[in-house]
Amino acid sequence: MIRFVSCRRVLVEGITLRESPMWVQHYLACDNVTIRDVTVRSRANSNNDGLDIDCCRNVSISDCDISSDDDAVVLKSTADRPCENVVITNCVLSSRCNGLKMEPRPTAVSRT
Repeated sequence: MIRFVSCRRVLVEGITLRESPMWVQHYLACDNVTIRDVTVRSRANSNNDGLDIDCCRNVSISDCDISSDDDAVVLKSTADRPCENVVITNCVLSSRCNGLKMEPRPTAVSRT
C-alpha cells in the first residue's frame, strides 16, 4: 500500500491502513523516517507484513497499533546497507507470525 524508496525526511502520521494484499508499508533505503500514530488492520492473506524497515537509517516508530496476518514489524537488510538507529516505542503489535522480526542481511553464496 505504501512504498518509499531512497527517500529522506519521511513522515507518515495519523493514518489507518486496511486489508493490504501484500506488505502494508515498505520503506527501502530511506533516511530519517518518522512513523507515528499509524493503525494497521491487515489480515487479508499470509504475506502482508504490517511494517517493513529495509536498509533504512535513523527511523522512529511510535504510538502505532499494528495487527497483521504475517509479521507486524520487520527490520531487514535486503541489500548491502544495514538498518541502523531504529527506535520503536509505545506500539501495540499483533500477528499470527512474529510481532517483531529482525532478518539478517543475505550473505553471498560462493559457487565453485
